[in-house]
Amino acid sequence: MSAFRRGRGDWHDTGLGFGEWFRGALAGALATDWLPEWEPGPHPVERAGDAGMIS
Repeated sequence: MSAFRRGRGDWHDTGLGFGEWFRGALAGALATDWLPEWEPGPHPVERAGDAGMIS
């Protein structure tokens, strides 16, 4: 799994496949301090309800 870190201007390569990395990240077994953080709660698009849906 590789990702471009905009805040650092570089690439982060874990050497893992996405599935393995994702499970490890969710389990707290891998460092995820480089991931962006969002405020908790529903995203503004989710709060918009059906008005924000594309049909």
